[in-house]
Amino acid sequence: MNSKRLNICLLFSVPYEPNMPVRPAVMEIYGKCLPGLGHKVTWIMPAKEGVNTVQNKGLEVSIYVIPRYTGSSLIVKIFARLLFLWREKRLVSKLMRRQKFDIIQARNSIFEGVLAIYLKRRYKIPFVFQYTVLKEIYREYKTNKQLFYFGKFANYVIRYILRKADLVFPISKWMEKELIKEGVPKSKMMPLPMGANPELFSRNKDGTEIREKYDLNSAEVILYVGIMDKLRQLDILIHAFSKVREKKDNVKLLMVGEGDDRTNLEELTSTLGIQEDVVFTGQVSYFDVPYFIAAADVCVSLVPPLSTYKVSSPTKIFEYMVMGKPVVANEEIPEQKEVIEESSGGILVKFDDESLANGIIELLDDPDRSKEMGRKGHEWVVKNRSYENMARQVEKKYFELLITKN
Repeated sequence: MNSKRLNICLLFSVPYEPNMPVRPAVMEIYGKCLPGLGHKVTWIMPAKEGVNTVQNKGLEVSIYVIPRYTGSSLIVKIFARLLFLWREKRLVSKLMRRQKFDIIQARNSIFEGVLAIYLKRRYKIPFVFQYTVLKEIYREYKTNKQLFYFGKFANYVIRYILRKADLVFPISKWMEKELIKEGVPKSKMMPLPMGANPELFSRNKDGTEIREKYDLNSAEVILYVGIMDKLRQLDILIHAFSKVREKKDNVKLLMVGEGDDRTNLEELTSTLGIQEDVVFTGQVSYFDVPYFIAAADVCVSLVPPLSTYKVSSPTKIFEYMVMGKPVVANEEIPEQKEVIEESSGGILVKFDDESLANGIIELLDDPDRSKEMGRKGHEWVVKNRSYENMARQVEKKYFELLITKN
């Protein structure tokens, strides 16, 4: 085992949020596991408006937040972004005078990616790029011209960043295949998919308080946790639950999350006459999500089969499974299909309300089978997708990279 202790600098474009500092995989691997292996990790990120202090919440990292202004016009937004980048560059340069970073890493953002390329050249350190969302998603925003044209521009910049990166972490092996088609060498990529923390998402968590708080009582609870944006097409889940409700009397749908489609989804429940049986909780802390999962009988991982999602690695499916919950997942997402088939931790359905409803009813009607699926899913995630194991793979790849660069 390599005894060298790495000094890693991560550049983020998303603002710091105490209840969810960054995406789960990043928080677990770079906030806990790699520091737990003895490596020093520094996060640099925007400050969220109204958040004046940084709470590490058990994270063993140095976190620096920089004010970032926002505006309504495109010109103001661009100016504010460039001003933030200038401040970010100054901070990294100041830190570099005190300590020598071994690796500079950015995630998804074209701005941080370009800055990382500059820092790579300026300080002669390897640049790693973590890529989780294909920029082709801009094609889904044709009704929003600003998003569409910015996304089109970002797509070109991302290709440049991918060429200049010394190491790329695509979110799945399916994204890796797409990037190979774009000319990114397989030799400089390692898929880094989503996983789960078996300690935080423990099967021993108690969902009683959640059931009492939301008046779920003795009902059979179907759970969805995630973003409620229009692109997610969650009206399919609402329609599916309406069909479940026709056949099951004492059943509730718990919708955990927030997004620009939530109001429409709430209105849809009223239109279908099921508003009393659907609970929208709004955004909750990442650290509270395990209690919501503990309160559920069946968990749903529904992802629309858009091109960018087909190469994704859905986080929630692993958090559901590691807590021993049976999962209903749509088969059009390759990662979900492979995981369910390998683990036997749930059932696969098509991305339509009829198929989804039938899958949910199938699991609710067979609790013994559902329990066995939960057991198998838990074992599979612990073995294959624990963040501790994934962090060791990342560590190994970093050392290989440093050897090639020295």
